[in-house]
Amino acid sequence: GMSNTLSIKIADNTPQCTAVRMTTPSRNQTLHVDLAQTLTAMATCPAGSVPEYQFWVKQSGASSWTILPAYTTGSGSWTPPSTGTWAIRAVVRTTGSHVPYQIASGSVTVNVIP
Repeated sequence: GMSNTLSIKIADNTPQCTAVRMTTPSRNQTLHVDLAQTLTAMATCPAGSVPEYQFWVKQSGASSWTILPAYTTGSGSWTPPSTGTWAIRAVVRTTGSHVPYQIASGSVTVNVIP
């Protein structure tokens, strides 16, 4: 049998967001296990472009982030599955972009209690 490798380069020429920060929850906020938490962020993007956000969470001591599914142009939601200290961050890209994200926020640390 024969096989060929096909490479496709995607030209992602959408406007680039230049900054993003988490707005909800706030740093050191106390959350409760199994209670949905609204996640919001604010991005700086070129005029006329629409930012879309994705949220990532990581329990203290974990080596990798859990990426919450789907991008949203509004807020997201996360239900803390266990107690402890968690980090939450947002990533952003402009609507129509094909890259995983254009820029990531710093993380905010929250405390999850029973």
